[in-house]
Amino acid sequence: MQGDARGDSPNLADETNACVLVVDGQPEDRQLICRLLAQFPLSLSLISVSSAAEAMAHLVKAEQHAARAPDLVLLDFDLPDLSAPRLLAQLRRHSHFKALPVVALTRSSEPDVIRRAYDFGANAVINRTGPPEVMDEIVRTLMDFWFRVADRYLID
Repeated sequence: MQGDARGDSPNLADETNACVLVVDGQPEDRQLICRLLAQFPLSLSLISVSSAAEAMAHLVKAEQHAARAPDLVLLDFDLPDLSAPRLLAQLRRHSHFKALPVVALTRSSEPDVIRRAYDFGANAVINRTGPPEVMDEIVRTLMDFWFRVADRYLID
């Protein structure tokens, strides 16, 4: 899925205030996150992919075509084959994306999993277990912080 948060357009619009890349291997979770993001009162472009490989391909393509890079990545840290840590490592080594904010979402509360996400370069790690209301609060809090409180790092 690619388009603005209201689903109006398949292209990233110049008039949007922010762009979020959602990387989640579970279609239901990805759809829920995108639906919650769409409710946030900000002109928002969404890019939604199901794998780390798709995410990196999108980012590289955006760089090659001088397209807008995401302002934030929401990454399912529970992707199969340890692809989430590999994606984080690739981003942190990449000159264009090394400072791109990445929030790792996990269902694990194991300290080793959380530590590994930070070690690979996550800016935040959030446990997303619980009912949809919990995810709603998580998404609102993330959006408030990254787009209203924190100063954004703008990628050239």
